[in-house]
Amino acid sequence: MTSTDQPRAKIGGSQPPSGVPKLGGDELFVPASHMLVIDQQVSHPAFRFWCVLHRLWFLREPPMMELLQELMGTTIEEKPQSNRGAMGNRPKAWQPATRRSIERRLKELEQASWLIWARREET
Repeated sequence: MTSTDQPRAKIGGSQPPSGVPKLGGDELFVPASHMLVIDQQVSHPAFRFWCVLHRLWFLREPPMMELLQELMGTTIEEKPQSNRGAMGNRPKAWQPATRRSIERRLKELEQASWLIWARREET
């Protein structure tokens, strides 16, 4: 169903992180509740995180911290070697999300009652 290919960091972008399943067909869409979309307690990164968790559930893949960090990562502009570099022409690099960032999104979704996280000792 899936192959371990690299997802695209952005539409038309460069090669993103490796080891993340590539999707096709119905797997390209995540059904999100309309109530979640308009919930003002949930930030955009937390909404994106909920969608990532749903995608992993759909693919029956465990939500391992390293995978969550890769999937929630972003591209950043690298700092130029000297001050002479043009601002708009900086190369972009993929940066995974931090563990703390992932834990913040989990807590935010739990507090807004969009996620009930069954931790290992509770199962």
